[in-house]
Amino acid sequence: MDLPEAMIETQCETMVEEFAQRIAQSGLTMEQYLQFSGMTVDQLKDQVRPEATTRIQSSLVLEQIAKEENIEVTDADIDAEVEKMAKAYGMEADKLKEYMGDAEKESMKKDLAITKAVDLIMDNVKERAKAKKKADAEESTEE
Repeated sequence: MDLPEAMIETQCETMVEEFAQRIAQSGLTMEQYLQFSGMTVDQLKDQVRPEATTRIQSSLVLEQIAKEENIEVTDADIDAEVEKMAKAYGMEADKLKEYMGDAEKESMKKDLAITKAVDLIMDNVKERAKAKKKADAEESTEE
């Protein structure tokens, strides 16, 4: 699957930013990390590039599954997710909603659709595993 370079670059930048946030939680700045590791930001982007490509491909496949399966994200789904986020941040859900713009809501909707697609796949896998286990058990009792 050929991906646009801009899409890969954006994902790499996002992953580097996420990494910077994680190391900041341990008290290290990105500059310090780069100094200690002897890497540049570009080298770090190159390092995460394969994972960025995989993430994009997975996301595109899951988005397509959500579309094909007519998976819908309701306002109630969004409200429930906002409620979870508000609890995590120690905020009121209404206040958090006020801070969220349309882009954030759309992004959340897309993420929830992907989550529902993953749930659908996992449910299918579980059902198939149960059916196989049952068939195997019946086969072994016949012998």
